[in-house]
Amino acid sequence: SFASWQVPSGKNPLVPQFSFRGDEILMLSAGIGITPMMSNLRAFARLRGNVRSMTGTQVRLPRITLVHATRSVEEVPFLKELLALREFGVLAGLVLAISRVASIENTKFRQSEVTVSLGRITTAMLEDALPQDRSVSVFMCGPGGFMEACSCMLTELGIPATSIHSESFSF
Repeated sequence: SFASWQVPSGKNPLVPQFSFRGDEILMLSAGIGITPMMSNLRAFARLRGNVRSMTGTQVRLPRITLVHATRSVEEVPFLKELLALREFGVLAGLVLAISRVASIENTKFRQSEVTVSLGRITTAMLEDALPQDRSVSVFMCGPGGFMEACSCMLTELGIPATSIHSESFSF
């Protein structure tokens, strides 16, 4: 049988257009807003695997960091897959902003795999995730208030509006 796959669709697909600024991508998501990010991460993983199997060489992917906001570690969708993508080299960084204190104590991963912070995403957290030269494309998805707050923080950190791409829950 013949297997095929389609590239992600929607407002913020990254692959195969590679329409990003610089060599870095910052993905910001909250709750189920992680879904379009997963589509893009899976496409990058397939791209890396396809090029490696055809040429024997590894494709150079942009450095991708995902910052995800959620109430608890147990509520992180796709956590096992995210850890696998981190191990496979598709995700350079994985940061979880957890709003419930109790859930941090029950983490099921090594500290080297994930950075876990208590509370909501902050300007300082974004600053740590950004490259020093600010040459980055940002893709975000989540509730309206989350995206407004993140856009304001990114602007404050010097990221131009043309580098910030979003996909909204509202239809």
